[in-house]
Amino acid sequence: MPVKISRFIRIGWPVSLGLALSTLLGIVDLGFVSTLGKSAVAGVGLVGTVYWLLTILPDLFGAGVLAAVARAIGCGNHGEAGSALRTGLKGAWALSIIVATLGFFCTPAIIDFFNVEPDVYNIGVSFFRITLLSFPFMATTFIANSALYGAGYTYVPLIVMGGANIVNIALNPCLILGLGPFPRLGTDGSALATLISTFLAAVAILLYLQSRHSPMKPFGRNRGVGGEPWLGRLIKVGGNAAAQSLMRPLTATFLYRIVAAFGTTALASFAIGVRCLNFTFIFTAGLNTATSALVGQALGRADLSEARYVSKLAIKSTLLIQLFLSLVYFLGASLIISVFNTTGDPGVASAGVSYLEKVAIGLLLGFMAFPLAATFRGAGDTAPPMWSAFIANWPIKLGLAYILSGLLFSDFPWLSQKLGFVINWGVAGIWWAIAASLATEGWILWLFLRRGRWLHKRI
Repeated sequence: MPVKISRFIRIGWPVSLGLALSTLLGIVDLGFVSTLGKSAVAGVGLVGTVYWLLTILPDLFGAGVLAAVARAIGCGNHGEAGSALRTGLKGAWALSIIVATLGFFCTPAIIDFFNVEPDVYNIGVSFFRITLLSFPFMATTFIANSALYGAGYTYVPLIVMGGANIVNIALNPCLILGLGPFPRLGTDGSALATLISTFLAAVAILLYLQSRHSPMKPFGRNRGVGGEPWLGRLIKVGGNAAAQSLMRPLTATFLYRIVAAFGTTALASFAIGVRCLNFTFIFTAGLNTATSALVGQALGRADLSEARYVSKLAIKSTLLIQLFLSLVYFLGASLIISVFNTTGDPGVASAGVSYLEKVAIGLLLGFMAFPLAATFRGAGDTAPPMWSAFIANWPIKLGLAYILSGLLFSDFPWLSQKLGFVINWGVAGIWWAIAASLATEGWILWLFLRRGRWLHKRI
């Protein structure tokens, strides 16, 4: 029986609503931080990009957990689902503690890599060190949520993360601005609010997983015991997924270095533009999670026709969603940027509007990227998304950004003499490079999908 759109909605809406709450948190956070000036916005935005890079690391286990749990639940083996989750949590804890410790001591070198102005550097170092303390707690919720998504229990992460975001939103103005009895910590207050809320979320999700309502128990007397040894199997699936997930934030880190060449104004506009585009993922995140869960469960039952149908339905739905969102971003770019450009800086406004307009085009042209990546993830076939992300982000996004912005000709002046022309589009060239990478990634994945190997992938 074909999957109905109602199943997508039932599984997906909690994910989208949860992401909406997280995005709202980012907007509120950015709003309070922006009152501290553009250096604060640039510093927090820079750290956000680096931390985004780190948050992908738990996917080394998370992608495999999602696919394994979906298949286990699809064939009714809850013990195997618990066994996979237990291994994923242990692996993520070990990895996150090592990364957070190393990152804490290497923070000055990491921020210095971007060659930012002294005030941005000082803000970034302090903010990043506090944020790193929340990394193990974030890894816990990431793995737990992956397992619950695979099982189709998406409402649980919504409740837990929604409560944590409410705490975060409440603490942000208190700690940033020093309201009431709270100290005025500036940007560090935002990082501390994140640490507290992330800790509470990790505790709450672990308590649920051990309760009688959980579809799988990772620890204790009633934990799952079925299945083969999981560590190698999770890493085999998650290795490609983590590499794929790392492509965008890793190249964004280098992209920040390119943008930084054009000054703090360009950095601030980039930080604002990235936050604004997070709305795109609100509408598609639920659909993508539902796609992964339903594809994995269908393959667990060896129902190949249902897996194909789920993927096609996701592609069609994403096209309609992205068409609407791209029109909103393109036509309303000036109004959207003005909401976050509270100081009214004309340079930030101009560059930010240009960013939204160009990236909106790229998102529409590459609309297939997200539903197809979700299809492969649900099937446990994570190599195609890795390769498509590599091609789109490294040679295309970074390569074109370096060329179109004019930095190539600035660093190698002899090249313009040899070629007889100069390309110098400034930050607009960087925005066009981002758009080109988004468009390319979707069509590469389409070619992989047509080969059909994902339907026969074993985990």
